[in-house]
Amino acid sequence: MATSFVLQELQEAREEFLELELYHRTIESYISEYQVRGCSVAGRRRQGRPTGLDCGSFSSRLRASFLVSLMSALDHHLGNICYALYHMQHSQLAPHDLRGSTVERGHKYLKAVQGFTRPENEEWEQLAAYFALRNLIVHNGSDVDESRHEQRLRSFLERTEGISCDSEGVLEIEAVFCRRVLTELLSFMQELQEETGRVIHK
Repeated sequence: MATSFVLQELQEAREEFLELELYHRTIESYISEYQVRGCSVAGRRRQGRPTGLDCGSFSSRLRASFLVSLMSALDHHLGNICYALYHMQHSQLAPHDLRGSTVERGHKYLKAVQGFTRPENEEWEQLAAYFALRNLIVHNGSDVDESRHEQRLRSFLERTEGISCDSEGVLEIEAVFCRRVLTELLSFMQELQEETGRVIHK
């Protein structure tokens, strides 16, 4: 029963990420149409919209909503997978006994308690960076200057394609970055699924 719940959770996670992939394509299609039809001053006047609207920041806000949805989905499923394994394996140590965020607890629990060897530490670190961006968007309105992790975030932005901040410190997000995060998370979940299969059948 517990085994089937673990596998079901992994399958549901993958299906949700594929749905989010469709959501991303929908957002990008809308942005493309918006840029063609709505970003010119004349076009905005014809539509009765403010002529001072910044199309770049509007596009970034839509992409930020996608990133928040993506990371929230991962947070939800990662927690469920850890607890499903906890009940299945009857481990003495539960995920909530560990300190840290969902990602930090998940990494510690799967590696130390369940014996996972994948995903690699670097992949977990990248995941933590994406969650830091999610927190910046949700708690600081995408304003890097308002974050207590400003230097760490700026370092990440400088070395990462498709995401930066404007002169006021607000995130600017391009489509390529969203695609990268989605691709990496799908790969991450695939590794979790394979590693889960190895652990429960050993």
